Amino acid sequence: MSTTWFPGSSSDLAAALRQVVRGEVDDGTRRRAEYSTDASNYRVVPRVVVAPVDTDDVLAALAVARDAQVLVVTHFAQVAAFADHHVVVSKTVEPYAGSPGGAGAAASGSHMGITVTGVREVTGDERVRELARMLSGQQDSATARQHAVELIEKSLRAASPMATSAPKESAPETSAPETSAVRR
Repeated sequence: MSTTWFPGSSSDLAAALRQVVRGEVDDGTRRRAEYSTDASNYRVVPRVVVAPVDTDDVLAALAVARDAQVLVVTHFAQVAAFADHHVVVSKTVEPYAGSPGGAGAAASGSHMGITVTGVREVTGDERVRELARMLSGQQDSATARQHAVELIEKSLRAASPMATSAPKESAPETSAPETSAVRR
């Protein structure tokens, strides 16, 4: 079930993250299992779950992930904009002849069929469109496209400082939404 992308154990990765992230870094079995029980086909258990408290935490976690060659899974355009390689995962259900109603089962509302998962890298204008979709939830929004371009430009400017993240002070007493899972 696991492939090593980070030399050492999950606790080594968690220790590296704890040095630079003020938010929660959890490598406990229960919390990691919670993140593997989503609607995905593969139920991949992350090595560490990170709950950043602010943008600096996100950048610091991404710097560790980049250095450690760890995948970061997110639904947030603000995080995806900082990716070295942005991939989109899609899932469709295609009807098969053996399903009730045959090839027309999908048209009749039946969800029986073959689940097909696709993964593709997006670059250039396609990446801008994908980030804009993530931001707005719409397929085409001029405002979201402008924001997506701004995010990409910001990520390019921030690329140099990300490699030299300094240790953070302890986290403030606030609760923050969980925004990303650093996965192995």
